[in-house]
Order: sequence, then structure tokens, then C-alpha cells
Amino acid sequence: MLPTALAKAAFLSAAALVLAGAGAAAQTAASRWLDGKPVANWNKPGMAIPRGPKSEYAEEIKDCEKRGAEERAKSPPTPETRQVAAAGWLGAAVERRAGDTVFVFARNGVDGMCRPMDYQVFVFVGGRFAGTLAPRPMNSRVDGSGWLEEKPAARRFKADFARYRNDDALCCPARTSTVTFELREAPGGGALVVPVAVVTKANPR
Repeated sequence: MLPTALAKAAFLSAAALVLAGAGAAAQTAASRWLDGKPVANWNKPGMAIPRGPKSEYAEEIKDCEKRGAEERAKSPPTPETRQVAAAGWLGAAVERRAGDTVFVFARNGVDGMCRPMDYQVFVFVGGRFAGTLAPRPMNSRVDGSGWLEEKPAARRFKADFARYRNDDALCCPARTSTVTFELREAPGGGALVVPVAVVTKANPR
């Protein structure tokens, strides 16, 4: 990795540290939606795939892929990953499949340990975009960072989201919010990702 690339990766890692240790207001900004009662749905019928945030980390991402240092392996291109890439996302890969439902992971940054930054999970049904698992891109080891369950069902699935307190170590968020999603028929055809329930519990210490 080039020196400039190392500097950028170190900056991202430091940014994660700052965000995780910042005041309550900064933490809440990325995870406020998880505390809504009920949860407001950001996914809208017929919405386009959200544009990926600007990235200067394409070389770092490629380097992580070459070294096999990422938590997720790269997969062959699919119609779904091509749509995500066309919206400005890097490293789009199929994370899970359940029947005709496809979950695509993409990220526009990595930290110094190749953990994903500015990442998102996109849901497709029958090749058509149905929504995302969070209203905005997420960063690893920061409040509101989420991951899809291991074996999602085609029409109902869950995702866990880390919930940090100000004094939590980056490895160990105090709580986890588990969100249950359903795929429902959208007006005009197609499917829509809908968050239907959130349960937040303390993690074992």
C-alpha cells in the first residue's frame, strides 16, 4: 500500500475512534432511527438506489481484496451488483441469497484494518431494488453499524445494529438493536423493505 494510502487508512481509523468516543449527540445522529416508535421507513416505492458517498479509497479497497484482509469475500458480478456499482458504490458483492431475494453489500471506504466504512446493504427481489437496511451509510465499530443475519428468509429477515455508549470499548458495544424487516408488495408492483420492529437489549459483560 502506498504511503498516501496508509495515511488515508489511518485517518479513517482515527475518525472511527473519534466518532465512537464522541458525545451523545454525535452518536445519536447515526442511530436515531433505531429509537423511533414506530420506526419511520426511509424506503419508498419506486425509489432509486441511493448514490454512493464520494470515495477516495478505491486503491485501498482493491489492496484489501488482494490481501484477503476483508471480512467479506469478493463475488462475481451479478445484475444486482452491477446496479449498485452504477450508483457509485465500490466493491459491490452478493452477501446472501434467499429465494428470489438478493442482499448486496458495498462500501466506499475501509479503515486501517480493512473494516468497511461508508457501507450499506441493498435488497433486491427478482432483480428489482426494494430498499436498504439502514437510512444512511454505516461505519464499522460506530453506533448504528449493522450486519445482516446469517440465514435470512426470503420475505422476513433481521439485522443487528451495534449501540455504543460513550465509554464503551470499540470491540464491545453495550447494547444491540435487532431490527425485523418484511418485504411487502409496493404500490405499482415490486417489493418494498419495511422495518416492522426493533428490540434493543444489553449485551453480556
